[in-house]
Amino acid sequence: MLQSDIGIDLGGIMYILFKKDSDIPAENTLIVAPTSNEETLSFYQGQGVYVKDNLFLGSRVLTHPTKMGRFNLKCVLLEGVLQVFIDELIGEYSFINREIGYVDIEENLMRDTLIARNNYAEYIRDSLVTLESIRDKVGPELIEKVRWASGILNVEDVTKEEYELSQNEVEGWINPVLQNMT
Repeated sequence: MLQSDIGIDLGGIMYILFKKDSDIPAENTLIVAPTSNEETLSFYQGQGVYVKDNLFLGSRVLTHPTKMGRFNLKCVLLEGVLQVFIDELIGEYSFINREIGYVDIEENLMRDTLIARNNYAEYIRDSLVTLESIRDKVGPELIEKVRWASGILNVEDVTKEEYELSQNEVEGWINPVLQNMT
């Protein structure tokens, strides 16, 4: 059972996707009508009306230069993970399944760790998409190495610093290869 609301930022107000006490797993679909060619979707957890009063889970920039109009945003809530889809998986954000109250030191630490985890997961996902698109130039070894590095996402009790160190290590593998291609 979900311990606090999870929602999306709609102009500073949190639009609730999943209400507190919702059963997990759960699914919700929302129609998004972007107002520009580039829209940032930001996800939050908490009981506040305003997003500034809630815990930031992560965001994803949705770019759609040729596909203006309405999009079906599908959100799937699993134990500890919010998955977001528009045609395909565009983001996956960890959340804390407990009631979120006033921000305290422990909550700040957990928030920073979740943000680092979400940034790392997004970096790995984007890197794999890029590397797969140039597989013939980079070879399968680097792709498998990055897939292996994603294993940290399945480990419990990883700190913010460990996620950041892992991302720096993966960047150290990928960046030289991409720079040599230009």
